[in-house]
Formats: sequence, C-alpha cells, structure tokens
Amino acid sequence: MHPEEIITIENAHDSGQFNKKVPILKGEGAVLYGYDGKPFIDCVGGHGVSVIGYSHPRIVKVICDHLQAHRPITCGHFYDESRAELLQLLVGLMPQGSNLSRVFFCNSGTESIEAALKFAMKYKKNVKDKEILGFKRAFHGRTLGALSITFEPRYRQDYVLIPGVKHASFNDIDSVKAMMTENTICVILELIQGEQGVYPADPKFVKDLRDLCTQKDVPLIFDEVQTGFGRTGKMFCFEHYGVTPDILCLAKGIAAGIPMGATITTDKIMSAVDTGSHGTTFGGNPFACAVGVESLKIFKDEKIIDNCNKISAFIFPELERLRQTYPAIKEVRGKGLMIGIQFRGKVADIVKKMQDKGVLVLTAGFTVIRLLPPLVISKGQAKQVIDALEAVVKEIKE
Repeated sequence: MHPEEIITIENAHDSGQFNKKVPILKGEGAVLYGYDGKPFIDCVGGHGVSVIGYSHPRIVKVICDHLQAHRPITCGHFYDESRAELLQLLVGLMPQGSNLSRVFFCNSGTESIEAALKFAMKYKKNVKDKEILGFKRAFHGRTLGALSITFEPRYRQDYVLIPGVKHASFNDIDSVKAMMTENTICVILELIQGEQGVYPADPKFVKDLRDLCTQKDVPLIFDEVQTGFGRTGKMFCFEHYGVTPDILCLAKGIAAGIPMGATITTDKIMSAVDTGSHGTTFGGNPFACAVGVESLKIFKDEKIIDNCNKISAFIFPELERLRQTYPAIKEVRGKGLMIGIQFRGKVADIVKKMQDKGVLVLTAGFTVIRLLPPLVISKGQAKQVIDALEAVVKEIKE
C-alpha cells in the first residue's frame, strides 16, 4: 500500500478548492514529517486538536501503561477512576459560582452540540413550537442537529433539518432581540467563528446576549469545540469576556488527539434530562479519560497557555507588518493561536505554496488562511511560518 493510502493530511477543510495531500509518517511537537523525511511546521493541528503537540512523551507513556496494564478501553457505565478524575478536573476549571458542574462525555464536537441541543429541549419541554437561535456564518458540525444550526447552505442542502432554526446577525444584539420569541429554547454562539473566517465576538455583544438570555430564561450555549483548551490564550475563550454560558460544548483539544468531547451544564438544566433520554456507548471511556487527565496536567506543569500567549504576542505584530507591507493581505483577526489572515483574493494557491515551503495551513472560507498550530510551537518555528508567508506574498506582488 502506498503511504498516501495509509494516512494523509488535507490542507483545505473540504473547501473544494484543491485536494493536495501530504503523506505523514510521524509528528513531534509542532512538526510533522513526511515519508521522505521532509519536515512541515504544522499550523493545521488536526483542525485545532493538537494543542500539546505530537508524540508528547507523557501522553505516549499513559497510552502504553494503560494498555500494558490490561486496563479496559471501555467499561460502559461502571465506575472508572480516570473518568472520575477527569470530571473533577473539568469542573474545577469552571468559574466559581457558574454552577457548571454536570458533565456529559461523548466522542466529538458535533456530539457535544447534539447533547447541548437535547438538554435545552428537555429544559424547555413545555414549549410546544420550539425554536433555536443561531448565527450567520456559524459552523457547529455535520450531524443533523448540529447541521441545522450551521449556516453555510452548501453544507445543509439535500438534508431534512430541525425545524424552527433561525440565524441572527453575528455581533448584532438587535437582530437577536428581533428573532427571539416565547418559543426560543436556546441561543448557541461561537465566541470566535472559525470555519468561515475567524471572526471574534464583540465583548459588549456577548455581555448583552448573556443578559438577554438570563432575563428570558433561555439557555445560552457556547460552542468552544475549537476555541477551548488554551487555543485563544486562556483555557476557555469565555474567560476573555467575563461571561459564562449555561451549556458549554468542548472537544478537539480535550484529550491530546484521542476522540473525545464533553458537554458541561448546570444542575438546573440537567435535572430536566430524564434517565435514558440521552446516552453514549464510547463516551467517557477509561482510555480517553486517562489521556485527558494527563493532557490537563501537562497544561499546568508545562505552562502551555503561557507559551501560547508568548508566541501570539510575537506573531500578531509580524502579521500586521506583513499586512501593512503587502496589499494582498486585507485583515488579520483572532486571539491567541487561532488566527485568520484574510486576503483580497482566493487563497488556494497560497496554501499550496506554503506547503511547498514546509508549512501546513488551513483555509477558512475562500479568502482566509487559518493558523491553528500546536500551542507548544516555538518562536523559531513561528518565525519560519512568517518567513514562508512573506516569501509567498512577495511572489504574489511580483
């Protein structure tokens, strides 16, 4: 079997712009290596999953120890020590007084969204004609519930979706007020809209949205599948805003690349979810939880978020320098190491050229390059990314 058939990385998140694949043999830190030994600085990060990098020795040890000790990979609903520890660690990360104390484990971001929607429906079970309020440009996943609140039409066409979904204008509280009715059972928001261009929410908008949802007793859901676990320079993006949700959706960086997700909510909401109305086979399995526990300990021990902020403080001024120097770059957006670079034209060729220079990047729509490197990326590696981008933009100018 050819290496390309074994494992590949795609540089465009099913954007349809191109499909050039790089056969990947191994990874270490923020670097991936092809079968020919060529290194690539990874600014894809498994679409934001690899927050602590590849092949971290402590993660490798936990995985090997778990298997060598013949510990079960799955054990259904029986008690497991690693699950209990991860539950405790996650709840301990929630703001004091937030009441975010109930955790449902699953296997992916889209599953965490599905759980959030079902919990909101149960909480508002007395509302007959239920309506869900999302936002334009939003992306929440591709299962039918998550797809219903995803905005992009090309993802939604040909499917029968949940009725009663409305999409308000992002960062526009008046648009939300105009669409919210007595039938609204929840509002779901990405604090940074990633897939369609890396657009951060305005702080006043988030605060006003929180106040409105509290006033109307409408659960406010934050989709932090991509922004969680240090990506934006804080453990969770909502910490930048000083606002907490009623339901929090997590995945990607939670377990060092092992498939896992979590939905965290309050006792008040979870008490409306009757036994058997939602469940999972693989969610919260001992293997994933053991890795998740070690990953969170690595965050603390190795000051992962401090490094994220240090590299972010280096890379944003450099990107702004490039924007001011090269007219092809229109705008730079984001927080921490979730970065969008908007160009004045399509970026497919730019992504290809970056790949040729040993840097892997993502698209976010047709005119935006998205950088989601592992948070362990070094300053030297970040400079290589900047140098490669500048070289490519110079070629455009010429």
